[in-house]
Amino acid sequence: MADSVLELADGVDLLIHDAQYWNEEFEVKSHWGHCTVEYAVKVAREAGAHRLALFHHDPAHDDAEIDKILAAAQAAAADSGIDEVYAASEGLRLQL
Repeated sequence: MADSVLELADGVDLLIHDAQYWNEEFEVKSHWGHCTVEYAVKVAREAGAHRLALFHHDPAHDDAEIDKILAAAQAAAADSGIDEVYAASEGLRLQL
């Protein structure tokens, strides 16, 4: 991870991060310019973010898949200092 990524996100309350792929999908789509769920959580954890909103979901993923992605991200973020993880969606409102 580039130092500039952590510098940009250092200490944010809410990190909004691309999380389009699972690691397995990323292996064949790494050149598409998107990130994995695991990378988004890692950035949030290392930057000290309090909340993480996952966005830019793969159009091939249905709602059930997004729910799985969210659950995996929440589990990965548990006990890491990240208080909440959301799957961004149209109409979602967060209190800052």
